[in-house]
Amino acid sequence: MKFECSGCSTPCCALREGEEKKIMLFPEEVAFLERQAVELDQRFAVLEDLIFPDIKNKIILVGSYRLYLEILPSRACGFMRQDNRWCRIQEMFSLEQKPLVCQAYPIAIKTVDATTKEYFLDTGCPFIEQNVVAYTRIKDLTTVPEVEAFLRENFPAEFRAANQIVNRLAWIPLRLRHLEQEGKIQVPDDFSAEQWAEALPSWDRIDLIPGID
Repeated sequence: MKFECSGCSTPCCALREGEEKKIMLFPEEVAFLERQAVELDQRFAVLEDLIFPDIKNKIILVGSYRLYLEILPSRACGFMRQDNRWCRIQEMFSLEQKPLVCQAYPIAIKTVDATTKEYFLDTGCPFIEQNVVAYTRIKDLTTVPEVEAFLRENFPAEFRAANQIVNRLAWIPLRLRHLEQEGKIQVPDDFSAEQWAEALPSWDRIDLIPGID
């Protein structure tokens, strides 16, 4: 049974009581959403998430951000319409213009190491709850090809987006290593809490974006 969003607003787009959630955004996604927030005259805020200190240039390199839901009165994504619980970005543009993490929901893929991946299916999603029998079969799958075939069949678009996230996160350390080999940056293996406390308020930022040096 292929996944179909029912526009419920939770758990993907809003915080429930006592819940912690990280909606990851890549730098170019943040730039796009910031422009749309200005056009729509709505609040939009992010926090830096995946960051690296470049001690050679005294710059913080930003690999990803997270949506700052806690600052919003509704504790929900500002691009979610309150009348029909639908995404303004998808309405105004297309599904492909939404952040990858939104496109991938309700699945996620985490790379543990070079040979191991973890696959997550958010059973809190109402569509999954309503069709739980169709999806419990994933627990019986034991091999990567079986799990990926199941996800590809039932979540084709979401599975593609989840893999794009995996590939993008894998690109970041490769990009850092390449820049270090060229002598352009120096990212230390250890950076103390005291060093972070000094660097965060004073160092400039540079976003890590494929195709942009």
